[in-house]
Amino acid sequence: MTRLLFSLLILAWLACVLVPLAGLVSAFIGDGGTGDIVTEVSTTGILLRTLGWSAMIAAVSASIGWIPGRYMARARGGGCNRVLWILMVVPMCLPAYAIFYCWYQAVPPGSYLGNMAAENGMIPMLREGILLVSMTCWSWPIISLCVAACTSLRRDRVHELLTLDAAGPGRRLAVAIREDLPALLRGMLIVGMLMIANTVAFDLAQVQTMGFHLRALEAQAAPGWMILQSSLPLVVLLLVAIGLLVLVPLRRSPEDPVPAQPPRTWQAVVTWLVVILTIILPIIL
Repeated sequence: MTRLLFSLLILAWLACVLVPLAGLVSAFIGDGGTGDIVTEVSTTGILLRTLGWSAMIAAVSASIGWIPGRYMARARGGGCNRVLWILMVVPMCLPAYAIFYCWYQAVPPGSYLGNMAAENGMIPMLREGILLVSMTCWSWPIISLCVAACTSLRRDRVHELLTLDAAGPGRRLAVAIREDLPALLRGMLIVGMLMIANTVAFDLAQVQTMGFHLRALEAQAAPGWMILQSSLPLVVLLLVAIGLLVLVPLRRSPEDPVPAQPPRTWQAVVTWLVVILTIILPIIL
């Protein structure tokens, strides 16, 4: 029964993937007039901009979500920790553009930052800064969940060996980064793919990405084959990201697990500061 259910799920997944790909392949044999459609926009430049923004948001999210992920992997099931888990899930339950809107409303045109940006011609820079902050606030819990899940599968004997060797902070940091690197890479790939597929938040910030380019073609009543051809780089890029996601090794639980060490106090402080500044504060503002 389990094999039958698994086989049905695989077939359903293949159908959901192969049917759209069939339409994508047919784009190369389709033809039609382009009329007055504007196609002088550099697709390469837009693709590089999309990749740059996705990579930057993924990297910043990883730097913020790493410590909370390590804390949540070792935290006990207390009332405060349950509240923390709920708060971390809240951004992922909201659309990304809603988080952007919350931050954008915190600096309206009549505010100090809004007036200063308007007087110095820095409105586009302000929008891009808000986009980076808001998308990071939306993405870092994904990194934390990946780190927490992978850390919970790993034994803590390394911590004991570092304690016996009287390792300094620098060595402990290097070991921690090496141990959590697969989880961080997985989380960054997931965040990067989500940012590539994100269109509304980037449109609100007036940052032209591939999603904006495809929406512009659709608004000009471009034929379907042209839109599909233009989306091909995104499809290839996402397939490569999925392949890398599968190839990133996942550490397995050992046969002789060692009880996890309790989280340090500074990790709890950093985690709650991140939650307050990136989740609670935007809602209050």
